Amino acid sequence: MHRDAKAVLAIWHDLVPEEREGSLDWYDREHHAERIDLPGFLSARRYMAVDAAPELFNRYEVTDVGVLASETYLACVNTPTEWSRHCQRTIINNVRTVCRIAARAGRCEGGAVASIRFGTDHAKTGRALGKTMVSDEFIARSGLLSAELWIADDARTTIPTEEKILRKVEDRIAAVTIVIHASRMPALRQAVEAALSASPEAGRHGEVGYYALAFAMNATAPRE
Repeated sequence: MHRDAKAVLAIWHDLVPEEREGSLDWYDREHHAERIDLPGFLSARRYMAVDAAPELFNRYEVTDVGVLASETYLACVNTPTEWSRHCQRTIINNVRTVCRIAARAGRCEGGAVASIRFGTDHAKTGRALGKTMVSDEFIARSGLLSAELWIADDARTTIPTEEKILRKVEDRIAAVTIVIHASRMPALRQAVEAALSASPEAGRHGEVGYYALAFAMNATAPRE
């Protein structure tokens, strides 16, 4: 969790099975680094599903939402490399959202992460749950480290790009997302399940996924 980050590009997706290993290599060896080298990008994280759908969860922290509508960023996503052009076509079941970081509790990241997504119709429920979970009291539970509440920025999320065209199917949007970081998966599951049990509406409408950290990269210097 970068202290200067005020926004996040959040992406959940699956990969076409026969292209999965090659696309994971693309992430490891080109794509994440390409993003981190852009002005305003602070960190890249990729998580793989432990008990979740879609399988991949990517999080890019940026200094503010304007980074994701900047001339430099749009030039990059509108002129993808040949490897990117190929791998964008392997992405399916894509949920992609530019988010403002509305609240945070704690400062640490762990190898275990839960994401709870709410669509537009249930954004109010997601915000209410966020007030409970993104708090010092909640993350004081054993094994938990931090929590974040993300709110979609529709204007930046829906900008048309060449990469979106390559994916062919329109991206879904997460209107509200709660992310919980933990050092131990059992403790994370117990805490999330308790919170959802206490809020039946959130339990019905929140899309919960449990993930493990697979890739981490930070910008080597502050970006303007």
